[in-house]
Amino acid sequence: MHLWYTVTGQKCPQEVKVARVMINCPETGESVYTGMTFDWPSFENVRIGEKSVRCSACGDEHTWKRPDAFLEEDGGSA
Repeated sequence: MHLWYTVTGQKCPQEVKVARVMINCPETGESVYTGMTFDWPSFENVRIGEKSVRCSACGDEHTWKRPDAFLEEDGGSA
């Protein structure tokens, strides 16, 4: 992901590494992408309420909260 910031009237590119927010499927233990992405520093301080996701591993819908989640690099830039 590339963000552009203006510094004294000039645009300066700054690359921000983003990662996928993952949870572990309670049925299979596999990592499941929640559909959310964050940069690493923001994720440490973000407040995420209760969310739900359709599990790609088992097909069920799982409810999760921030303490259940972790970041995984997405392998590219967004």
